[in-house]
Amino acid sequence: MKEYREKDRPIIYMDETYIHSSHTHEKSWSDNTNEGLDRPVSEGHLIVY
Repeated sequence: MKEYREKDRPIIYMDETYIHSSHTHEKSWSDNTNEGLDRPVSEGHLIVY
């Protein structure tokens, strides 16, 4: 933010931010045990904050 302000870049604030409660990443660090998160079948509920 500080860098953007110093460069006179526009900063836009939105009134809501949300993510899907089942959000996962396609890649992650692993130890080759084949355990971890799978990509969800549906988007599920939203988390609004």
